[in-house]
Amino acid sequence: TFTTEEAPAPWNNTTGPSTVGIQFNNLKDQNGVLSGTNLTITKEFNGPGFTGVNSNSGIFPGKVMSSNYWTDAGQVSQVKFSNLNVSKKYRIGIFGSAISYGYFIAKYSCNENNVYLNSLNNDSKIVYLSDLVPNDQGELYLDCSTLTGSPYSFTSVLTIESYEDNSSYVPVLGRGEENEYVDYSDP
Repeated sequence: TFTTEEAPAPWNNTTGPSTVGIQFNNLKDQNGVLSGTNLTITKEFNGPGFTGVNSNSGIFPGKVMSSNYWTDAGQVSQVKFSNLNVSKKYRIGIFGSAISYGYFIAKYSCNENNVYLNSLNNDSKIVYLSDLVPNDQGELYLDCSTLTGSPYSFTSVLTIESYEDNSSYVPVLGRGEENEYVDYSDP
């Protein structure tokens, strides 16, 4: 969690500046076990932003939802997840919350996939980037930017999950009767 306060276990707390090069190594998983996964801030956030929703009735504990880092309009903030298993796929979850006025819509991008989140008074929405494959060095880069028309965006929580993709289905695109692309799999 991007936090100015210590959130309860099992959260990995940043509780510090959001400057380039800051590393959080060997993050703990949901059971408090060291995972080997590292997080590095590679493009600066602007530090703690407006307070987010602070209640224990949301999807995360109050201390988790109430803290965040902010990104200005026109700025791109970025984190790198490293020491990932290149034979697995990953899913990154993102949550943000801010109590203020206006709309605070963030765009999150990884491996050319995009999701959007409005953090205004958010206590229930999390967005996911799925089926992410790390590069050959075992890294995923997550870009955080503010959608045009919003003054800021706020990022409170990042989650990352790994899984094995055991699907053997490989789609082959072909042309259908109406010359449209169709999914085709040779049995």
